[in-house]
Amino acid sequence: MGAEDDRIPVEFVHEITRAQAAIVAYVRSLLPGHPDYMDVVQEVNVTLWKKQKQFRPGSNFKAWAFKTARFHVLSARRKMIAEGKRLVFDAELVELLAETAPYGEETMEGKLAALHQCLGESREKDRDLLRVRYARTVSIEEYARQHERNPGTVRATLRRLRAILLKCVRTKLRHESLPPAADAAW
Repeated sequence: MGAEDDRIPVEFVHEITRAQAAIVAYVRSLLPGHPDYMDVVQEVNVTLWKKQKQFRPGSNFKAWAFKTARFHVLSARRKMIAEGKRLVFDAELVELLAETAPYGEETMEGKLAALHQCLGESREKDRDLLRVRYARTVSIEEYARQHERNPGTVRATLRRLRAILLKCVRTKLRHESLPPAADAAW
């Protein structure tokens, strides 16, 4: 090995350092309530380091890192399920969040904060229904039976709630991005 092979890859170090906050936010968003999410982030960093020669300078480092993180999150979820731990999000929602991850400079922390605010502003019965759907405490059919509702009506309510939450999150994010003078006019 020559001296050139022993050098620290400076560009790679810069890329992983710049992406670190986004990687943390991404993993945390896919493993909400998981106290050891930073262990998953550490595993992602180790994998990225080991596979650094696969990264092509000039390509989208964050997209590559998020793809790696996604596999580690899925692995952590499988381990949690095997250990009998309760997951906040079901696999379907995790996949949706993982696929729609932003690879640009914007992080998901703002989106998650807005989502939490919007959930906090929701009615308790709506939050309960969302918990049933995404935490999988009971099936939609069981929930409908317990509440003497039609499962199709429950699914329609969930679609409506998701649309309301999406609109609320977008409004909050748009409101946060307004300059102070424009914000005062609202």
